Amino acid sequence: MHKPIDVEKRLQAKKWVVGDCWRYLGGCNSLGYGKIYYNGKNDKVHRISAHLYLGFDLDSKLNVLHKPICNFRDCWNPEHLYIGTHMDNMSDRSEAKTHCIRGHEFSEMNTSYYRGARICKACKRELAHELRHA
Repeated sequence: MHKPIDVEKRLQAKKWVVGDCWRYLGGCNSLGYGKIYYNGKNDKVHRISAHLYLGFDLDSKLNVLHKPICNFRDCWNPEHLYIGTHMDNMSDRSEAKTHCIRGHEFSEMNTSYYRGARICKACKRELAHELRHA
């Protein structure tokens, strides 16, 4: 079994910061959620993050949800997560986001998809520019 400090180190080693999101560079499930082995089983990375940083009980029937500011299923930044019910999750999903976290519209021309998440092409271009000129 992995100790919490071990899993935190493994998470940090696979962290890719995109804006305020902490993207997980390890394995993902078929829906694009990061997965990691912890306590004898594979679990979603954002659930483990909520356990480590928000005190979430992994045996709870509640869900760990991404706040509307977050566009990535593999994000595990605890500031982008909250604990909620299945109904909260359905409500969030029905209020489809029309703009990215930087305010660009999710239009057909400005949207691509990766690992189950919508990607803002304008943000992607801005990030590439920042990296080239860093």
